[in-house]
Amino acid sequence: MIKSILIYIFLFLSIFIWAISFSIMLGYLLEADWFLNHKLWLLKIVQSFLPVFWLIFLVISVIIWFWEFKNTSRGYKFYFWQIILWNIILSLVFGVLFYFSGFSQTVENKIQTHLPKYREVLVWDRVSRMKAVWQNEEKWLLLWEIITPLLNKEGLGVVNFQDSNHKMWEILISKKTVIRHNLKLKSWLKIKLMWKKKTQTIFEAEEIRPYIGKWKKGVH
Repeated sequence: MIKSILIYIFLFLSIFIWAISFSIMLGYLLEADWFLNHKLWLLKIVQSFLPVFWLIFLVISVIIWFWEFKNTSRGYKFYFWQIILWNIILSLVFGVLFYFSGFSQTVENKIQTHLPKYREVLVWDRVSRMKAVWQNEEKWLLLWEIITPLLNKEGLGVVNFQDSNHKMWEILISKKTVIRHNLKLKSWLKIKLMWKKKTQTIFEAEEIRPYIGKWKKGVH
């Protein structure tokens, strides 16, 4: 009886671990810029944003759970595909709840507090992930912040921009420039920038987006 109770406790904890792992991966993937699929391979985007550590952790916990579940008094009655299906359903349901309630972010913050090298070693921090995708002059993508906006009343003109490699740019803001989420361009504002080369020395902004995506609180 004690063994059975311990197995069920372990199974419950495993479900909790799946949900946490899935919710953290969900947060990273929702932050990914999928609209760049016409400029970058989807694999590149997934590689840059998917936290492989949590994916491995999820897979290992599912394998252990499956092995323990088969040892329960009723585990033998279920087919392999039924167990996998329930794994997916439970991970999705609890993972989504944990993500949108902010619980998974709280867990990550606690891990970071006790393991200062967590984001540096096990998962990339946001700057590293963003930089891997957006600091790409060959694909006309830039990331970092506006130094000085020199704009007229219509919001047109030039902004002095510093990319994440600390290189300075003069970017032209024209009527063709698309500015997402009603973003107000101001000094020291971090942005994502899609641009094109107009002449040898003039670069024109095609699209400007907030540094943090729309899924994050406070950004619309």
